[in-house]
Amino acid sequence: AHVKEVLNQVPLQPGSLVIDCTSGDPEQTSALAAQLATRGIRFVDAPVSGGPKGAAAGSVTSMVGGSPADVADASVFIEAWSKKVVHCGPVGAGDATKSINNVLNSAHLLLATEGMLALKKYGVQPSTALEAINGGSGMSLQTTRLPDNVLSRKFAYGFALGLMRKDCKIAGGLVASQTPSATLIPRVVDLLGEAEAAFGPDADYTQIAQLLEDRAGATLG
Repeated sequence: AHVKEVLNQVPLQPGSLVIDCTSGDPEQTSALAAQLATRGIRFVDAPVSGGPKGAAAGSVTSMVGGSPADVADASVFIEAWSKKVVHCGPVGAGDATKSINNVLNSAHLLLATEGMLALKKYGVQPSTALEAINGGSGMSLQTTRLPDNVLSRKFAYGFALGLMRKDCKIAGGLVASQTPSATLIPRVVDLLGEAEAAFGPDADYTQIAQLLEDRAGATLG
């Protein structure tokens, strides 16, 4: 809705190419692109992943949706802030892929927290467990971030819980429409909502770990 509102205020000319780097709903993105196409305006969705540090360094991954010709033209600009550019499919495919990326991000963090809580109650220190796991097959980006963001009690990755929940709700809608038998991603989306209700939308998204800590009656720090 915000993107549409902004574009309605810009005097775009036929042949213009819009590059939308927000994380949007793929169905709404497709509808907006179709509307712009009636005016001869081209559109690609190009949400990014890589966090605040990646954005500052110009090393994010851009997930792009659009026609091959439009993506080729847009990539000249997208490469300026991206380490990697992936053409995911037609308009909306970039947004769809980004939503799944973020729900996987959250799922990994929740799983790592749940596992560490069980180990701590068993008598294994989370820092020790993570030293082993991060050298093994259970390692993920989230298990490597757990010490600095959760064990440290900083909860300061730099991405708002409300924004993460928004992206995960988009993923939940995609999963519900395409694979309605799914159970894991819908549960992750529910937990994001419960965390936002508990800590507020401006909390760091890594505080989803604290939701599980509170329910387990233990902390990892």
